Amino acid sequence: AISILPNGRVHCNLTPDQRSRPMNEQNFSLVESLIGKSYADQARQSRRARERLVRALLANRTLPEFGWDELTMQLFLTEVASMDSNNFIGNVGAGEREGRVFSSAIRNRHFHLAHGVGRSGNIDALQPKAAGSSLISRIAAFLVLDATKFAGLRAMKRAEVFPVATGMAIACCLIALRQRCPSATRVLMPRIDQKSCVKCVVTAGLEVLLVENRISDADDSVGYVSQAG
Repeated sequence: AISILPNGRVHCNLTPDQRSRPMNEQNFSLVESLIGKSYADQARQSRRARERLVRALLANRTLPEFGWDELTMQLFLTEVASMDSNNFIGNVGAGEREGRVFSSAIRNRHFHLAHGVGRSGNIDALQPKAAGSSLISRIAAFLVLDATKFAGLRAMKRAEVFPVATGMAIACCLIALRQRCPSATRVLMPRIDQKSCVKCVVTAGLEVLLVENRISDADDSVGYVSQAG
């Protein structure tokens, strides 16, 4: 029920059943008092449809069968960004690890996300003050893993998203592999018109071994075979 207080403010008395509902449901109960039940039900259904998409993403951790519309993505990113401490209501971050953005144009472009990923040199570590950014990082890794399996690399067990350009990401991976297998000094690479791939191999202190391309007569697809083969 809606009542007007002596000071002129509007007060809404929720029933015990309404109070027991999730916060969004409580809000929609208040919406009903403003625009009527039929319109509020339409709004509730729209909200629930988008919440189901988010729930499926969090539960399945795979690429959705159908891509999200722009509004759903914006809504999800905005809510996730609100989980980071720099976006808490009333919070004024003064620590060295606080995410701060001076320009509103930059802040809006990045959906108010400012903390980045990783911690203390570990790119997979969670950010203690950025639950939202950490969540996006974990979800992105699962989606990349699903994409690689969809591309045919079904033996993949884990994926990691590096917040750097392609060449730097490959260089970091090669350096890590070199430490695990010091005797390996060469990297097989098909002949492609891409300088970044060559530079990242050289940066990692390894040698490029080019493999000539050849059309395969078996299935009319492009296969990579050695010059000797």
